[in-house]
Order: sequence, then structure tokens, then C-alpha cells
Amino acid sequence: VDRARDVPGVELMLPTESGNYGAISAFRLRGLKTMEQARQVQARFLTQHQVLVVAKSGLASGPVMRVTPALFNTTSELDRLVAALQAERNLLA
Repeated sequence: VDRARDVPGVELMLPTESGNYGAISAFRLRGLKTMEQARQVQARFLTQHQVLVVAKSGLASGPVMRVTPALFNTTSELDRLVAALQAERNLLA
């Protein structure tokens, strides 16, 4: 979470206290406003980075991308998620 929090253009939908993180997390890329954009981001993360994220709507500030890292994920898989965030942070800007 700390590495992802430092990526400019990425807003994490998490509490700031590390003890309050859950297994399901969400993020928003700068400029993400519509569900169509969210679906495009979802497809790009999967095809370009082999990272599964799910577009979710309904939040007051617009759609988010849900990601669910778990205990069985490897460090290299989490590194790939952070690399994808860094690569795509300006996708919609």
C-alpha cells in the first residue's frame, strides 16, 4: 500500500492507518469519471499488465477500480500491480 500510495495520479480508497487495510482495496486514476472509462481501464490492466482489476460504480465521486491482493499473492505479483499503476497513472488525464 505504501508503494502504491506514492504513485502520483492514483487515489487509493483506503484508510491512512495501516491497521485498517482490508483484503479488498480500490483505487481511482486521475481523470476516471465514467463507467465506460473504468471498463477501458479494467481491460487495459488485464491485457497490458496481466493484473485483474474490476470496475465498480456507485461511489459519490465516481467509479473506482477494485483490486483484491491476498496472502497467496507473490511479491512479484504485487510489484506488477504497482508497476501497472505507475504506467497507467496518466491514462485518462
